[in-house]
Amino acid sequence: MPLLPDKILTLLAMPIGSAWHMPRAAATFGRTGLHVIRAAPSRLIRPRPWILQLLPTAHALNNSTLALRKYLGLVVYRVRGWM
Repeated sequence: MPLLPDKILTLLAMPIGSAWHMPRAAATFGRTGLHVIRAAPSRLIRPRPWILQLLPTAHALNNSTLALRKYLGLVVYRVRGWM
């Protein structure tokens, strides 16, 4: 008697992590044939007064640096064929 008669077994991956890592992680898991459900925890942000939003912040510079590193990681993964 077959374990799953007349049914297709679907493998599921649910990477849970930073939203910064999610595009690369989801693409890598998806390349293996897994069905990916993304789950990135949200972050609460308190808005600054509008006048202060015109000024750059150290946090924004850090986010820009992190984004560039993540895009570089995506390029490396594509070049190596990992996604």
